Amino acid sequence: MLCPFSILAKTQTKKVEYYQVSPSNTVFLFDFNGVVATPEISRITWSSIAAIVGSPWVLLLLLKPFFYRDVVRLCVRNIYVDGTHICGLYSYLDHFQKAHTYFTPDVKEALLKAFNQHKPITTTLEVIAVLKKSGYRVYIFTNKDRVSLLKYTKPYLQKFYKLDLDNFFDGYFCADDLKQKPDALIYNWVVQELCKDGIEHLIFFDDNKINVEGASETNSCFKAFQFIKTENLQDHKIINEALMWNKTNKENIHEHDAVT
Repeated sequence: MLCPFSILAKTQTKKVEYYQVSPSNTVFLFDFNGVVATPEISRITWSSIAAIVGSPWVLLLLLKPFFYRDVVRLCVRNIYVDGTHICGLYSYLDHFQKAHTYFTPDVKEALLKAFNQHKPITTTLEVIAVLKKSGYRVYIFTNKDRVSLLKYTKPYLQKFYKLDLDNFFDGYFCADDLKQKPDALIYNWVVQELCKDGIEHLIFFDDNKINVEGASETNSCFKAFQFIKTENLQDHKIINEALMWNKTNKENIHEHDAVT
């Protein structure tokens, strides 16, 4: 049986924070992978195999002793050059090509196209469309590199889903611009870029808990929430509060429970 002291030690208190939500002081940011869109795994798999097998140098690549090591590093995105971690798929493949001379530019181009095949999450885009219509600025905040997102993923979505990302987002914050989430540098950079001209709150949705915690711990401007795929973003309290301001013609007070 637990003593009263141990019960008290396990009790968590709640701190209630109040902040106003409106387009004049709030900007929304959404992660790309897992929040705005999801990888089309089957297409990526077959397209990648076709890209490698279609190379006339594939047998020479398979005989190189460090090829498999670098493939594993590429898959887990664990490549360092002179002690610096490489950010973004484009940079990874660029380094891979330099390390393996038989890895031709054509193969690199084919893999970039293969790895950047995504399908949109329609429920998220529906919410973003309403936020935009209500006057909010909305940005993508992703660990994808800018080339992969804009040169490959963006045209793919346009071609196969008739979706133009520029209609939904005011801009893009990408990994290769500075660092990858959850590095504090990239969060502070986003704050420096957006928290001006009256903007006080950055509402951020990411499906990775580490990135959510990193944002919240780095700067108080961030109000970060984990995106749960089984939940409907339309029902999220902060989304409802953000959209209510337009109906009441006054700024709403959003109550956010934080466990301390």
